[in-house]
Amino acid sequence: MLFRLPQAWTIVTLVTLLCLCGQSGSTAQELTRRASWQFPAPEQIEQWVTEWADSAAVDAAGDRETLEALAGTEALLPASLQVLGRMFPQAATVVEQLQMRPDPSTTSFEIIDPAIFADVQLPESARIQLQLATGCWYVRHQRYDEALELLNELPLDEVIDPSALLFNIAVCHHRLIQVDPCVTTVHRLLENEAQLPRRYAVVGNLMLSDIESLEAESLDEIARMMADIQRRQALHRSGTRVIGLEEDVIEKLDKMIEKLEQQMQQQQQAASSSSQQSSNPMQDSRNAGGQGQGNVTDRQIPEGGSWGALPPQKRAAALAEMAKDLPPHYREVIEEYFRQLAREDQ
Repeated sequence: MLFRLPQAWTIVTLVTLLCLCGQSGSTAQELTRRASWQFPAPEQIEQWVTEWADSAAVDAAGDRETLEALAGTEALLPASLQVLGRMFPQAATVVEQLQMRPDPSTTSFEIIDPAIFADVQLPESARIQLQLATGCWYVRHQRYDEALELLNELPLDEVIDPSALLFNIAVCHHRLIQVDPCVTTVHRLLENEAQLPRRYAVVGNLMLSDIESLEAESLDEIARMMADIQRRQALHRSGTRVIGLEEDVIEKLDKMIEKLEQQMQQQQQAASSSSQQSSNPMQDSRNAGGQGQGNVTDRQIPEGGSWGALPPQKRAAALAEMAKDLPPHYREVIEEYFRQLAREDQ
């Protein structure tokens, strides 16, 4: 004989389950609403493509369908560039440039003419997508300052791929060691983590973990600063900003060495004091009766020197001791410090 719930109890159970399902759905919607940005809806993409087609006086029915099908994927931005390149000669020039690698000898700040992003003959929505693509191209080729100049101007709700915008801005902040802006941007990117392309989600979390663990005034920070200086020099950048970064590195290393010197002096003083103590110390009230003359040899301090400063050999030994258990790129920072000192002494 089957056990049957009373009809009233069955109704209550069903109502409760329906309420729970409704709460689950509302909770999901609430989480979605919390995100400060969203991927463009297919209707928005259709509106943009229609605007481009009307301005260029072409039929873009097939292009609308293609781009709508790629909504929310990494392929959407490249596909939209191809559409713009077919519609507008100015856009075709930019698309062609974005397919090439920059000339390593180029010293100008902008490689792609920024005038294209103010061309009134192009619809504003088209100019925005070209500016987004150019900024992402700069990031791929390690021109992070140029990229930020372009990407920071773009509003999230007007780009065809807001995840690409946030991801590339975060990469710039991370590589330029801009800790707080990087953390803020990555957190905003991850607001829609479930909808992100997998690469953006994985790398975004890695950047966040890495930058949050970075300690100020550490060898890790100095090594990153040195890497950024080398990147800028490889791009033929040697202006006041690079000089300022080099001076910051030297100053940070000087502080670390000074701190290490103080620690070594304290250890030496403690060891010396300990060795001079007797197992049966003399009472203060007694006369020691010593036979010494009370003469002390004057210490010769070299010109420009300071009391307690270590000679170059001991400084080198101290730094070697400090860096012996660190990764190889940290030792490169130490070596660069001594090369800088040698240049200053010449």
